[in-house]
Amino acid sequence: MHQPLLYKYVAKLNICTLVMCAQKDIRPNWPAMQIQALMPNAELAIIEGAAHYIWLTHDDEMRKKLRSFLKLPQ
Repeated sequence: MHQPLLYKYVAKLNICTLVMCAQKDIRPNWPAMQIQALMPNAELAIIEGAAHYIWLTHDDEMRKKLRSFLKLPQ
């Protein structure tokens, strides 16, 4: 890691954040889960059954999670 204090900086971010990832992505979800766990106001959304391109295959679920997070009507 090129920025040794990155995790410390991320943990100090006090903003509402939605961290979204796909359950069946070929890339591991642990980095997204780690970032969410560090941030005090972050929410994790894992799209079940989705692979890497969530917006192409699971756009309805993604839209629902985003609208819910933003507190917009479904």
